Amino acid sequence: MKDKDFQLSISGCFLSGVLLFSLGLIVGVTITGIWESVSANDLIASAIALLALTSTLYFSWSQRRHNRLQVKPHLIIKSNFSSRSPEGYFSFFLKIHNYGLGPAIIKKTSLWLDSKAIAHKNEYKEWIAFACKYVPEAKGGNFVSESAYPAEVIDRGQTVTYLAFSFKPKDAAFIDVRDKVVDLAKLIQLEIVYEDNYGTEFKSPYKMVSTNA
Repeated sequence: MKDKDFQLSISGCFLSGVLLFSLGLIVGVTITGIWESVSANDLIASAIALLALTSTLYFSWSQRRHNRLQVKPHLIIKSNFSSRSPEGYFSFFLKIHNYGLGPAIIKKTSLWLDSKAIAHKNEYKEWIAFACKYVPEAKGGNFVSESAYPAEVIDRGQTVTYLAFSFKPKDAAFIDVRDKVVDLAKLIQLEIVYEDNYGTEFKSPYKMVSTNA
């Protein structure tokens, strides 16, 4: 069970316990006839106190849940291939964007290229070899590999480029290169484990959302 779900279940169980205890108390005193010796004012005061306690517990739980949602991060990983550079470059990007309401604290990143797990220290070299294998036109181009390391923070609204390459085409047609890039993008797997400020853990696996011209 996730930490968030566990804490919410504890809060819910506690609140339910208070309500059940109150109901049991009312049934108990009714059966034993204690109500007959209690004045109407005392009953009203007790009922008000019980309602106040229940309301306080509920709103405390609700506020805590609301606060968590206000800082919940949400990372989306997208790929993009474009020929719109002013310099005439063809460019591929694999980017991470935080669409959530709070910062994402990176716990772990895992990268696979063509089903091969890639160590952080080898990512740049392996990325170049992989990209040039499937898109030979990229040889001699510019390459980027920016690993997201544990404790690194991706703020709300921030975009991070994780992998990229760009090159100036010679005789290659964009549509032909695009087909190769689509095949390349399908062979990239990236998984990011991150948490919010409360320590609640999330996971974002990469799926090829778009590879646009």
